Amino acid sequence: MKITSILGLSLLSALLFGCRHIEEADRALLTRRSPIDEPYAYVSGGAMTGMAVPESPDPLVRYVWDNPRAEDSLQIFVVLPQKAEVISGDDSFGGLQTVGGENCNIRVTGPGELLFDFGTELPAWIEIDSPDLSGEVELGISEYRGPELLGGPYRKIRQPMQYGTTYRLELNDELYEGVRYGFLYVRRFEKPFTVTAVRAVCQVKPTNYTGRFHSDNEMLNRIWYTGAWDVKANLRQDCFGAILIDRSDRFSWTGDAYPAQAASLAAFSNYDAVLKNLYWTESHPNSIETYELYWVESLIDYYMYSGDEACLRALLPKAMKRLDHAWDIFDQPRGLSFIGWDQRIGTGFDHPNCLEGQWTYRMLAIGAWKHLARVLRMIGEEEQAADLEERAREKTAQVSSPEQLAQLGMHASADAINAGLLPDLERLYHPELSDRLHRLSYSPFNQCFLLKAMAQAGHYGDAMASVLDQWGGQIDLGATCFLEVYRPDWNRLLGPGGTLPFTQCGTTSMAHPWGAGVTAWLSEEVLGIKPTSGGFRTFSVKPHFAGHATRVEGQTMTPHGPILASFDLRTGHHSLSVPEGTEGKLYVPKEGMEIDEVRVNGKAVKLLSQGELDELLPAGKYEIRVKYSGEPAKKLEEKYVYATQASVDTLTHGQWFRHYGSQGRFIVGGAADGGDLAELPDYVESVSFNVGEVDRVETHRTARVKPLDPRAMLPVSSDPDARCVMGCYYSRGLQMTPLEVKLRQEGTPYRIAIYYADCDKGERDFVVDIFDLQTLNQIAPSVRLTDMTGGAYLVFECDCSVRVTASFVSGDNALVNAVFFDQPE
Repeated sequence: MKITSILGLSLLSALLFGCRHIEEADRALLTRRSPIDEPYAYVSGGAMTGMAVPESPDPLVRYVWDNPRAEDSLQIFVVLPQKAEVISGDDSFGGLQTVGGENCNIRVTGPGELLFDFGTELPAWIEIDSPDLSGEVELGISEYRGPELLGGPYRKIRQPMQYGTTYRLELNDELYEGVRYGFLYVRRFEKPFTVTAVRAVCQVKPTNYTGRFHSDNEMLNRIWYTGAWDVKANLRQDCFGAILIDRSDRFSWTGDAYPAQAASLAAFSNYDAVLKNLYWTESHPNSIETYELYWVESLIDYYMYSGDEACLRALLPKAMKRLDHAWDIFDQPRGLSFIGWDQRIGTGFDHPNCLEGQWTYRMLAIGAWKHLARVLRMIGEEEQAADLEERAREKTAQVSSPEQLAQLGMHASADAINAGLLPDLERLYHPELSDRLHRLSYSPFNQCFLLKAMAQAGHYGDAMASVLDQWGGQIDLGATCFLEVYRPDWNRLLGPGGTLPFTQCGTTSMAHPWGAGVTAWLSEEVLGIKPTSGGFRTFSVKPHFAGHATRVEGQTMTPHGPILASFDLRTGHHSLSVPEGTEGKLYVPKEGMEIDEVRVNGKAVKLLSQGELDELLPAGKYEIRVKYSGEPAKKLEEKYVYATQASVDTLTHGQWFRHYGSQGRFIVGGAADGGDLAELPDYVESVSFNVGEVDRVETHRTARVKPLDPRAMLPVSSDPDARCVMGCYYSRGLQMTPLEVKLRQEGTPYRIAIYYADCDKGERDFVVDIFDLQTLNQIAPSVRLTDMTGGAYLVFECDCSVRVTASFVSGDNALVNAVFFDQPE
């Protein structure tokens, strides 16, 4: 007993110490100030009264405003770096350990560079204080551990503006940018000086957490709160937006807003802000056809969460206009300027009218007609509902033959499931949705719709695995908001905080709220709370675990008050709180076990065929006790399966003929007249570089290169005037270079070696991806090429036409020099 008491007191002391530490940190966060004038008032109008959430990257997750409203002005707060590191000039800096305290004292005694890690992505600008700064310094910010490499007006390294003893980095008129890391560059040193403060001044839109999610899977909790912070960090004064100004994303893209608003409704129930954004996006269309349909789906979400029938009716003509337009172009959808960044749906703006994009649009249209019709019946608009249902029936019959369904790729199949195209959803379930590699879309935005389809079809194992691979993978990469595009291979190649490739979307944003829809999905499908009529007047609670958790609890706010639910498969103890004015349908989770008995508030009840109680539960609190037999279902155990593997050869240099090209070759600038040397094997129809409408590549040929240059393509010729060649196709700016090799007959096995040589300045760094040209599925793990100063060959075997992209990480741009063909080994 004595030992137990001591242990109990020790635990209590630790908990009290932890609480005091949190309170002290919160108090410092709210009282910290910059000595200069700032554009907004400091955080006020509330208090740190919310729950501590260690899984949240939001510095203000505990702050509760008294009455936050959509028209509130932005506010600011100050965050200090968690640590400082020397990039260069090890002997030039002292006192770095003081950077995260209130009494910073960094001593600068020479030139060099410092990195400051603020620990989380922030909408912020950085400042330093120094009473005696001398010489020439610059400040920089980045989402990556390395400074961002953009030039021109978007360069994120500049001389700071001086205000007395404070120096502020001012990159744009609104000051803020996406800040995870700050940098101090001492370019010209004159005499020692001291930095007495380093801070990020962060802006925030007053927004309270009214939703909650917690399970015994820590990663799921982190994903929920990261999605919520992703949306909150990107809120602007007038609309939902995105942080990075160089991406032209500082307004609300109509389609991007769909998953962001869904997450906002689940996490914050800020109905007025979502409604304001619906009006904003309605009047600021993006000329993207699919996005106009997502706007309709967003309006439906708003009504189902808020129950605001008056505003639904006010915006209904705008929705009907979009759905009429969808009817007009359904048979021949054109102008599909964007579906997503995934190569299978057009690679962003590169292939806007691809077949998969057209089928995706048709399925979205059928879904939007059906979904709005359901809502119209809820508000008594029977005639309009019947008209939309008839449109959906007619077009469904038009596009659902076996031959047509066979044309659907994974993304279009998912949208067909979400539309309920056929009663038998399993017929629509694309095989790639059950493949760990292929079911991941390059766009977390599109992954949200795939996720919905997996759940709709009952494939929760696939869905939960994709949540952890897509969004959990991003967190493992070091993300504290969600990325605009993502491949799991980046975790292996780049590591936490590493600079991400410059891809078809341009700079890869690490704070893009279009990927936040997973937060709403976790609330609706894992916690299981979902409205079935406007404003949650009726709702269902149907949790799913799929082997990735055994316990979940949380809440979703409604206009009537919070719905609270908790489920524990191990103990069989579940609970549900139903607010006044609502009724809920409860589904008791089974998760592979047998249910022997169910009691609700002590009374034995029977379940219907799908595990639901036989009647709706009125307002009240319910304790559910379930006796289970057996063990919960185990999670899927899967591996990433690739069709081939690629290797890198950095030893052969320009002497390609020693190992490559026995069956054919394509050497840029290798012909006698300075053109490209194309001696292709019979099985290759073409080698091309100029792919798409955006990534037009230019050609650089070098007439003669010194034979001693190991990178040059050495000639195989008895001609004494034969030239050494080092030509290349290279990308304009920083965009990726696409290479396509088209076979005459698919299924022909061959080995291909692609030559990359750093032709001029050096320091090029690529991530190379290999795709099947027909399916555009990734067929090999991504490869990073970091040393091409002596030339590097990317070598792999396959039996299909391929597209190979080199995405820039650093250096001037991406390039490719030659392609060689051989018999597979």
